Amino acid sequence: LASDEIEFVIHARDNNLPDPFGTHSTTTRRLTYGEVAKLYNEKFGRNVGPAAVEKRYRTCISKYREKNPNYPANIVYTPKEAKPKRIPRKDSAVAFNQDVPEKELDGNPTKTQTRNDGHDIEISDEERPYWAHLTVETEDGMMNGSCAIPLRDLSASSQVYADYLKEFISVELSFMATKQQTLARYITMISPEVQRALPTCDFQLLRHKQPKVSKIQWSMRKTVDLYILAAQLQDCHVRNTIIDHWCRSLENEKEVEILLESIERLFMGTEESDPARNFWIDALHGQG
Repeated sequence: LASDEIEFVIHARDNNLPDPFGTHSTTTRRLTYGEVAKLYNEKFGRNVGPAAVEKRYRTCISKYREKNPNYPANIVYTPKEAKPKRIPRKDSAVAFNQDVPEKELDGNPTKTQTRNDGHDIEISDEERPYWAHLTVETEDGMMNGSCAIPLRDLSASSQVYADYLKEFISVELSFMATKQQTLARYITMISPEVQRALPTCDFQLLRHKQPKVSKIQWSMRKTVDLYILAAQLQDCHVRNTIIDHWCRSLENEKEVEILLESIERLFMGTEESDPARNFWIDALHGQG
């Protein structure tokens, strides 16, 4: 299949306008494979179905990203519905958090903390307008999980979301090549309260609502994953918290594992003016 046809399928599927290589789209969603097949047939005079188009997208997207490193892995789409009127805010924040007993970690005594799990939250129709829904997809477009967070908490921390809420009552954001665990960690940092340091534990609900708490072993890759997500959402607080973490690591440890692959991903996933770029340029220069 010709390279221009492959590129057409990928760009049509992602539906990222006006710039296919931009991080924010004026469209509301990706196109279905049926819609892509129709556009493809009209342009190239073919007669292929949605299944064939889907196969071409899934088998070619990874190689296309390798050849075009500036092609965005995460695309923020414009909200679907215009706001007819603003929904009144409640006097108290909507809280679907649970008091979960933590396991003993590294000798620390067991204690109870309120955590926003970001997973499997049952939201009533009445409360739904007060929640934001964030979904994650694999690079080939497969649904890979979702998280929910109160609108108030997300809009207070994310400039992207705050700007959208000036015109729309809600936004459904979808992130490609982002792990659900990374998204849950982001939510933990801003909801129900803003955290001043990286979270120490992952929390999730297993089957039958059984809680599971595990300690996070922060690595270069994990912090870069979280930083790129925060950059997509234009969250200055979370980005600054991660930069502070990197700074303390460089100051307190004689040797810090700096993975050039992670640095490269950081540069690919952020804007040219992002402060993390200057931080690591200075840090790498200082280490010779």
